[in-house]
Amino acid sequence: MYPPVEVEPGIADTAVIAHDARVADSARIEGGASIGAGAEIGDGAWIKANVAIGDGCVIGAGTMVEENAALSHAMIGKNCQIGPGVRIGFIGFGVGRDGGGNALVRHLGRVLIGDACTIGANTTIDRGFLEDTVIGAHVMIDNLVQIAHNCTIGDGNVICGQVGIAGSTVIGDNNIFGAQSGVADHITIGSGNVFAARAGVTKSTGDGQVMAGFPAVPAQDFRRQVASLRRLATPRKTT
Repeated sequence: MYPPVEVEPGIADTAVIAHDARVADSARIEGGASIGAGAEIGDGAWIKANVAIGDGCVIGAGTMVEENAALSHAMIGKNCQIGPGVRIGFIGFGVGRDGGGNALVRHLGRVLIGDACTIGANTTIDRGFLEDTVIGAHVMIDNLVQIAHNCTIGDGNVICGQVGIAGSTVIGDNNIFGAQSGVADHITIGSGNVFAARAGVTKSTGDGQVMAGFPAVPAQDFRRQVASLRRLATPRKTT
């Protein structure tokens, strides 16, 4: 129904491109876009209006970065779609203490995103603290998702709107995270799981499970818990 969009190559007069950035001849750079020093823009990539691509970033062939997105310390694979307002590769929420109180800790890692990923509008993916934040291939991420520093997310995952994944979490392949579900930090999730909307995943999980509730438990257990609470809350009939 929707044939592929043909990218008309060219660089707008109002785009700002560093002298040592490498932009493929077949790429399209729209007005107001900024391409930093040493950045690479691949064949057929489409950088839309007012996008900021930081120094050293790599945008793979055929990838589209939509309006007002900003990327730093990031390597994006081929044929990805990065939605408007996305923020990739900026400092994560690493909090330390200094003499004056709380302070953000400097981050040194990157964000690595595989081929054929979709990242929805206003999603944020933080750069790694010491190691990289890694997103596998064919991952579908909805709008308004937060992925914290040092996460590793495998291939084929589907992450719905307003999901939050805390730092240093390791996620396998082909999981589905329902809207507004949350994942605690420093846990490991296997492959092929389904997490219902608003599930709160607080412990490591194996493979092939359907989880719901907070804290997340197997869905059949959650349903029994809800049924039991309803029975307790229902006044008993008196004779």
